[in-house]
Amino acid sequence: MGQEQPWTGRLFLAPGVLLYLGEGGAADEHAHHAVQFVWEFDAARAALIPGGVPHRFDARGGRIALALVDAHGRRGSSLDRAAHALAGTDLTTRLRGIPQPQEDQAIAWCGIVLSTLSGHEPPRDPSQAVQRALGYLDTAIDGAPRLAEAAAAAHVSPSRLTHLFSLEVGLPFRRFVVWLRIKRAVDAIHDGANLTEAAARAGFSDSAHLSRVFRATFGLAPSAVLHRTTFTAGLWSQPERSSSGAMR
Repeated sequence: MGQEQPWTGRLFLAPGVLLYLGEGGAADEHAHHAVQFVWEFDAARAALIPGGVPHRFDARGGRIALALVDAHGRRGSSLDRAAHALAGTDLTTRLRGIPQPQEDQAIAWCGIVLSTLSGHEPPRDPSQAVQRALGYLDTAIDGAPRLAEAAAAAHVSPSRLTHLFSLEVGLPFRRFVVWLRIKRAVDAIHDGANLTEAAARAGFSDSAHLSRVFRATFGLAPSAVLHRTTFTAGLWSQPERSSSGAMR
């Protein structure tokens, strides 16, 4: 995000999305591949910024939610199109009825916000086929996971698994493998590893490779946030919503 700021809040990682909840900060003009959503709760302002568009950021003095969304896949590409259509628009009226996030529901809350803005349904809970593929990835991630092997483990064709991953996980299979490696590196850092050790544990060639992939996905270096935040990761889930649109 350009000039690094003291990220001291809570960091959440879901497939293709990095969500930060905490005190706001500032960054000089910059651009990145990720689509960016920011909601300043105290100032009652919200904005969606397309990938690749130069922008400045200043949200000092209040609590914010900031999401960086990988522009690949069905969710990311539809959100990027919405960001271009809504450029310069204050989005708070579109988000009316969605409460501020509770940390124990932050990933689900983020899914609802992004779906509200993009018009895209949140990813579904994983089917048995996707759960079997995820089980394969838990062990195969130490080597070189292959779509054909994951499909065989899931008892479906590779094309069917590709479709299911986009629908239920929110990312194509290969992008999910990248996300899984990032998650493993983040886990290692929060267990006390340095970037070099985390990169090795996650299957990156070195710390520079990890930093390049992290920056290409989310627009900032891992060192900017990972040593200064508490961290939670998980798949998407969709909580029950009341008729007014609020989570319950």
